[in-house]
Amino acid sequence: MVLPSETSFTPPMSSELASGSNVLMSSVTAELPTVGPSMFTLLPSTVADQTKAVTDVVSLVSSSTSKRASSDVIIESTNLASSIVERSDVFATSHVVSLDASFTTVPTLTSTQVVMSSPVGSAASDFITTSIEKSLVPSGLPVTASQKSLEPSEIVMTSIARSLQPSGVLMSSIPSSLKPSDLPVTSILRSLQPSGIPMISTTKTLEPSGIPLSSTPSSLGPSSFPVTSILRSLQPSDIPMISSAALTPSLSPTPSLMPQMSSRVVSISPTDVMTSRLPLSSLGQSTFVRASPSSTQSILPTITPSASMVPPTVSQLPTTQFTTTQPTATKPTAPPTCRDGLCQNGGTCMDTTSSEGVVMAECDCLWNFTGRFCQKELAVSFPAFNGNSYLTHQAVDFSQSTTNRLYLSVKTPSTDGTLAYSVSNPSNPVSDFLHLFLDDGFVVYEFSCGLGDVFRVRSTLRVNTDELITILVIQNRPVDFSSLDCSATLTIGGQTFTSAPHLSFIAPSPLGPLYLGGLPLGQSPIAMATQVVGFVGCIRHLQVNHNEYVVFDDAEDGRNIAECEVANPCLYDPCRNGGNCTVTSDDEWLCECPKHLGGDLCERPINLCEGNPCHRGATCISVPEQFSFACLCPYGTAGLICNETIEIPKPLYSGIQYGYMSYIRYARVLNWDFMLHLRLKFTLENVNHAITNNLLLYSGQRGSHGDDYLAVGIENGYLVYTFDLGSGAALLRSPERLNLSRTVHTLDLGRHRKDGWMKVDNQANVSATTQGELIGLNTYRDLFIGGYDIYEINFLPNELDYQDGFMGCIYDVEIKAGTPADFVAPGNPPGHVDAGLNIGICGSSECDLGGCKNGAECVELGASYVCNCTGEWTGPLCDETLNPCDPGHDPSPLCSEGSTCVLIPEGYACQCQLGRTGQYCDQDITISDPLFQGDTSYMAFGRDMDIKFDTRIAIEFKPQDTTGILFYVANQLHYHSGDFMSISLSKGVVEFRFSLNGHGEPAILRSTTKVDPDNWYRVEITRNNNIGFLRINNDRAFGFAPGESIGLDLETDFFVGGAPSLDKVNPLAVEDEPESFNGCIRLLVINDMEMELTETGALYGLNIGDCDGTACGHNVCKNGGSCTTPPDNDGDFSCQCLQPFAGKTCEDSMYCANHQCSPGGICIPDKLLGTHSCACLLGYDGSTCENVITLSSASFNGDGYFIYRDANYTSADPTVTALSIDFMTTANQGLIMWNGQPITTGNTDYLGVGLENGQLKISINLGPSSIGVIRPTRQVADGNWHSLFIQRSGSFVTIYIDNFAPMNFDLGGRFTGLDTEGLYYFGGLGLDEDLSQLTHGLYSREFVGCIDNIQLRGDLLLDLTEAEEGYNVRSCDNGSR
Repeated sequence: MVLPSETSFTPPMSSELASGSNVLMSSVTAELPTVGPSMFTLLPSTVADQTKAVTDVVSLVSSSTSKRASSDVIIESTNLASSIVERSDVFATSHVVSLDASFTTVPTLTSTQVVMSSPVGSAASDFITTSIEKSLVPSGLPVTASQKSLEPSEIVMTSIARSLQPSGVLMSSIPSSLKPSDLPVTSILRSLQPSGIPMISTTKTLEPSGIPLSSTPSSLGPSSFPVTSILRSLQPSDIPMISSAALTPSLSPTPSLMPQMSSRVVSISPTDVMTSRLPLSSLGQSTFVRASPSSTQSILPTITPSASMVPPTVSQLPTTQFTTTQPTATKPTAPPTCRDGLCQNGGTCMDTTSSEGVVMAECDCLWNFTGRFCQKELAVSFPAFNGNSYLTHQAVDFSQSTTNRLYLSVKTPSTDGTLAYSVSNPSNPVSDFLHLFLDDGFVVYEFSCGLGDVFRVRSTLRVNTDELITILVIQNRPVDFSSLDCSATLTIGGQTFTSAPHLSFIAPSPLGPLYLGGLPLGQSPIAMATQVVGFVGCIRHLQVNHNEYVVFDDAEDGRNIAECEVANPCLYDPCRNGGNCTVTSDDEWLCECPKHLGGDLCERPINLCEGNPCHRGATCISVPEQFSFACLCPYGTAGLICNETIEIPKPLYSGIQYGYMSYIRYARVLNWDFMLHLRLKFTLENVNHAITNNLLLYSGQRGSHGDDYLAVGIENGYLVYTFDLGSGAALLRSPERLNLSRTVHTLDLGRHRKDGWMKVDNQANVSATTQGELIGLNTYRDLFIGGYDIYEINFLPNELDYQDGFMGCIYDVEIKAGTPADFVAPGNPPGHVDAGLNIGICGSSECDLGGCKNGAECVELGASYVCNCTGEWTGPLCDETLNPCDPGHDPSPLCSEGSTCVLIPEGYACQCQLGRTGQYCDQDITISDPLFQGDTSYMAFGRDMDIKFDTRIAIEFKPQDTTGILFYVANQLHYHSGDFMSISLSKGVVEFRFSLNGHGEPAILRSTTKVDPDNWYRVEITRNNNIGFLRINNDRAFGFAPGESIGLDLETDFFVGGAPSLDKVNPLAVEDEPESFNGCIRLLVINDMEMELTETGALYGLNIGDCDGTACGHNVCKNGGSCTTPPDNDGDFSCQCLQPFAGKTCEDSMYCANHQCSPGGICIPDKLLGTHSCACLLGYDGSTCENVITLSSASFNGDGYFIYRDANYTSADPTVTALSIDFMTTANQGLIMWNGQPITTGNTDYLGVGLENGQLKISINLGPSSIGVIRPTRQVADGNWHSLFIQRSGSFVTIYIDNFAPMNFDLGGRFTGLDTEGLYYFGGLGLDEDLSQLTHGLYSREFVGCIDNIQLRGDLLLDLTEAEEGYNVRSCDNGSR
């Protein structure tokens, strides 16, 4: 979405109505006469005046419907269509309605909108739920679903706030037994009395008599029934939540309404009940009515929201609300073999058919990867080219020197092929170039001397002998006037061939990339050069002037490169960096590498952290010189691989290790703005360390000059206390250096406003005062003890220059903040540690526990240790002479191909890719319900849906342990990830966390009940903007993310059960250190899309087993089928299908058995008639799609659609729209076109064109604040052809219909770009799709009629034959124009 420069917004209404007297103006759209703008102004502030203003407007509406012009247009905001609720919740909805003279029309609402209100004339205990059908009868009357008399204490009126500010929600409690007068009511009545007077009230109490808010007689019909309004945007202080001790009994719809209702009304939880006061300034953009085209003024002015208000959009409305039953989820469509993510590292998946007719997936890998799934980085010592290969090296510059050299060694049996090619400008036919190639077995070098002069030198020695030969080219060309000679020599195997010299007066230009073996697809040589022919052979060496290149490793790009096949590879010195090439007994060769190097060719330092042998989210540091690794343990863990849990009574800090400081992080100290008293004790682990500069304590803002902070450190033996309140720092230094003979030191410091003081041991007290006038310390950051997070070291103020952390013990830390107050431990709650690194136990040594062998030195790392080996010994414990994962180790590692060999203290372990299991990953496994096991276990799924603003996730799991990550996604897989969202277990508590601003505290929602091992649970989370809901069984939680951000910016895949590197999980995403989940997961649904939890459904993963060890899983058999396995459990299964389903997994309807739909056609079962029909592919027609048809225009019959993707979308301006389309129809409802993704994928941009009540309905969403629906009132469902042209510049839209005058509208808001990725749907959104759900109720039916002359961007006439997909589209060429 394109954002303009920031502009200021002035709230149109700033007055806020007091509780008990709130009046809300309904967003009524009506057809008004042509009058001036003074007819309607902003609502007055008093209730009486507001009521009168509304009455005046409605009266005018009722008296003037006969005066409307045929070109009148109504535009309305559709932002009020729903609420953040669960499907099981009874909720109310507000919708902009268009009223006729009798004011009885009720708008069309989606089937999931269940309206609750207090009926006119009922007692206080009465309760009615009303279900509004998807498509109402012409009278527009609502249908009453059920009526139930409840006790007063059971009456709950719920109004769900659509968009809440993050500052929180007031909570209150209601006794289980209430008097009628105690009943809270928040219903804002939108229905009108016959006289047109709106019935609006928010009276908080009812009279004991139970008379409801309205005095309208109970005899009023359904059309007068009051509808509860959902509040569009509330201030945080206006939204108290009410929790009742008595739950409302379950309300069920009447049987007659069941076919129309897609959701059930079930029990209401106390957390579902809200009430609020609504400030008029939060109403958002109001409805306005445009009169006849001749009018230059709008009758009702546009009300623009304030800048602070973030109005919700139609696309933000939830489409799945939680129920107590299994939700309907849509499976992602994918080919049977190839699928997104099957091929890793940029590989391309291709379906191939074997000689037996079996369709299999093959991966076409990028040039530097190999393996079945392109999962392994390729190492090539002697690159081989197959005629369809090339390598790209950096650009060649022969313009700096008169003489330049090009050297290669090659081996080939071929007579023709390009060895090297480079050109200065590929689009210039007379550009400088060089070309070294084979012609009939002879080597030819051609080059340009400027102005189109091309010269060649040709050898007379054939080189196609399949032996390694060397080729040296020396080219001379003048770069100044010292020489005018342009010539070349070619030396092959000691023989030199020379071209005749030529004069050249043109200085050479720098050349482009040097291509070896051929050119990339789509490129061709310039006209002057000889045609490039793909080389078949091998190239061993490459040198350009004095720069020697490794042919494969130094390449920047390439394709189809393999290892050259030679009889004895060791003759060609394939091993690098001192590696020794040896030939094994089975005629294989390998490189024996120095112990700190790895790779097939000893080409890289060994990454001994591959697979991350460290546990519990520890940071792994590869130590190749020791052929080992070091684990930096999170707080509360210890041991060589951090797999031990420890209690830390006195923390031991280890300074800085491998670039990481040892530290403990506590929640920021509250109430220390003006007064602080802090005291602690510390001991020095290393007395020499005390005279260096190291950090003892810190808390502060982000570190730029002038920000508030507080710091304590040791500088050259002195204690230094510094604090800055924003206007200049105060610095306090201890009078004396620390007495190094003293065992325990004490520090006592404090400040009151600008004055600070400090006392160390028995030294004299020192004090200082800050500069400037500021008196408060506003840090907003956590409190760090002993050091600082190395990733945030740049946030330290410039005045602080601490390069190391503290080494020793710091304990008995106590803080007194504010007044009056007592000394308490830091943290929230006191003593709670948020995070830490490398913290051991004071007085305890990890090295004392032993472990290092063969005389190795043990080095303390605080909570862990590392062994410095001697002599030939290597490994974590110095008990190996060769890396156990090295192929030359005896015994050699047994990990199968594709698995990862991981170094561990006991030797090695194998980490298995998806679909493999066993100790050595040598067994195939079919995964139906994944079992997550071990310390590194996870599955990854692609982000195929947009969850930026709206997220709905359901997970069914059975834990084996009570701590672990269930779900994680972030902006980046890094310790400081930016935005993230996680669902995890922490000691049995389910947590839902999300951060929207990239830093700072996240929203944290916790269940109150705990899960137990070996039981199945279902957790459901919902997030809308910065509001989150969590539910597990009947336990619910609700919370906000702090800050003003509402969008979740993500880049990583979805990770389930863990993450590829737990040390790269944001520590704020979990309660303690991140751990992989251990247990089973059988269901994962994200925004209505069910993930395929199988070895083929996930993109990648590690160490995944099957929950019950059989091929039968939770959802293997579809449509209610039951799954069984054979007695031998050979990995197969069978499904017993319910009627009328059949197939391997009960996925097919029996009515489609032996169908005759031609290839490409889709069988559509008809359950009512017991037969089927054929959906025909675009370009086909007939009962079995047997007829080939030509389409120049498109006819739809309510069951067809086609998709077109604009190939030029990326070069188009998203702030501009120029769309025209001709259409003909007699249907009153239908979707003509949809530009963009369906709304259920998130807050997506879209442009929709359709019909409602025989009139055009144009829906536009440019972003959360730039959204609206335009309704030209002209009838177009008349069977005649009509022309529509939509022109848009930013948020300003112009509509042209036929030859009538244009109509102009401004969507307002701050978004100007329509970001749809060039995706267009015509006629519908797919076969058998719920159109209303996919458009959030904007359109309810597929199109019936004809369309023609579709133009995109005003210049591109759409060709139906270029459609990406389509079904049931016929020709309407016979339609009269």
